[in-house]
Amino acid sequence: FAGYYFADGRILGPQGTGHDTVVPYGLYRAKDKPIVVACLTEAFFQKLCEVLGRPDLPQDPRYATIVARRENRRVLEPLLAELIAQRTADEILAGLHEAGVPAAPVNNVAEALTDPHVLARHMVFEVQHPRVGPWRVTGNPVKVAGVPDDVADPPPLLGQHTDEVLRDVLGCTTEEVVALRTCGAVF
Repeated sequence: FAGYYFADGRILGPQGTGHDTVVPYGLYRAKDKPIVVACLTEAFFQKLCEVLGRPDLPQDPRYATIVARRENRRVLEPLLAELIAQRTADEILAGLHEAGVPAAPVNNVAEALTDPHVLARHMVFEVQHPRVGPWRVTGNPVKVAGVPDDVADPPPLLGQHTDEVLRDVLGCTTEEVVALRTCGAVF
């Protein structure tokens, strides 16, 4: 949206999952779950239509260009939504991925944390927790060459770092820490 603002001062309002100038772009509901499709080029739109069994749509003057699709989005988007709703997300995504069209499922947390791409990026791994044993945690999304990406401590126990924080961060003396523990102000 910064580009629009810099170009002509427009401040766009909320767009939901859509895009102000690119159609189709956004969330569509397949038979079993939502997916996101982003047709940023004419070629992507042509391939989307082929996958959906409507290779004729890009020849329709209302949908032949990005500008025409934007102007006719109120007709095109419900048509695409109806076509997408007839098939499962896996069926549509397999075709779109094979055709090179940007598209992805909208996953719940369990699906996201078991997604092959997420696992390949080491975004889920186990640490050993002192009380509960193996504990799954999320990895750091920032990857740096040569730095292991599965280095993490398990979640701390309640009060595990209280003394360190009181002394090193807040500057409390040992006597003050004992007094705070004694009166029950800290764990």
